[in-house]
Order: sequence, then structure tokens, then C-alpha cells
Amino acid sequence: MSSGNPRRPRVAQAIREALADLIRDELSDPRITKAGFVSINHVELNKDMGVAHVYVAFYGGDDRLAETAVKALVRAAAKLRGPLGRSLSLQRAPEIRFQHDQSGEFGMRLSEIIRHDEDLRTKAGPLDEDTGDGESSEDSGSGNSGPGASGDA
Repeated sequence: MSSGNPRRPRVAQAIREALADLIRDELSDPRITKAGFVSINHVELNKDMGVAHVYVAFYGGDDRLAETAVKALVRAAAKLRGPLGRSLSLQRAPEIRFQHDQSGEFGMRLSEIIRHDEDLRTKAGPLDEDTGDGESSEDSGSGNSGPGASGDA
């Protein structure tokens, strides 16, 4: 499906790297710095490369401040557009649209849940023989599928 402009992925990567530097060096808004470390996870350019959707996440700060930080980045987008275009020698710098990317946060929460579940299993010890027998496929037709099966679901 990437039969479009082959230059687009290269420009998107360059925008990602340049914006990371610009946000770090040029923006001193406390709403952004209090939210934690700003990570630009992904940049998508539209077909004519006139609009850049920039997906950002925040690490090491207060999670509740992330939406406020994204709003601050949205307000600073116009200020970043000129320096971005100059640093990449673009004739026309794209309009920058920041969006909060929560996929990393979701993945970290999911990992914590899995780790917690594994800890509980380790503390519980090996499975009982009754529990193991009730779940095996050999016993599925042995008449124990009545009240016991509905309680397991």
C-alpha cells in the first residue's frame, strides 16, 4: 500500500528527529516539562506532506498532566513550524498536529497486569490434581459438564 511518495517516510523520520530536538531545546512551557519526558512515537504525513500528525507520549511524569501537555504542544505547533522547515530545508513546512499516543502506556499497564498474575500463580504453587483433571479434554464428556461446567465459566 505504500505505493505513494517514497520520500514521505524519510521526511516523516526527519520531522520526528527534528521535532524532538526543537521541543527539548526551544520549548520551556512548564505544562510540558511537568508531564515528563516527551517521546515522539510516530509521525504520519498526508499525501502532499502538508500536514504532519505527530503522536507523542510522556514518561516519568504525572500521567494526569499529559492531556494538558498535549494542549500546550498544540498551541506551540505554529512556533515550531518555521524552525522545523528551516532545519530540514523544506520549501513548505507541514502543519503540525500533535496527538497523545497512549499505546505505550497501555502496553506498560498490560505488562504490569501479566507480571502481577504470574506472581500470584507462583505464590499459589502447583495446580491441584482436581483442578487439572476438571480442565482436561478427556473429562469433557464424562458427565461432569453439568453444574460444575457452568461454575467454571
